[in-house]
Amino acid sequence: AISVLHILSRMIFSDVHELTNKLFTESHLDPGLEDDISFNIVARICATIEDYLGDFEVYLDVSYFHKLTKILASELTCIYCEKLVVMSASKPPKGILGKSSRALLK
Repeated sequence: AISVLHILSRMIFSDVHELTNKLFTESHLDPGLEDDISFNIVARICATIEDYLGDFEVYLDVSYFHKLTKILASELTCIYCEKLVVMSASKPPKGILGKSSRALLK
């Protein structure tokens, strides 16, 4: 059953792959309208995962559903941190981060 949960996780992350590739890019760091979800990459990723979880919750036993959410949270955290490390190793997009934020990245 655990391998099935990993297959479901891979299916979800293949759907949000394009969005995760935009993490810490200029479009992520300068989203435009703050209240508009279509411009907020993290909110769109979370909304997509939430939509899938709503569909899967109907069919999965509660214990497996909780395991799936832990797998998803772990994988999303790893992806987010990896993108942050890659961005911090390179120069942040010009004009996006203030001096204090740049100091934190060094």
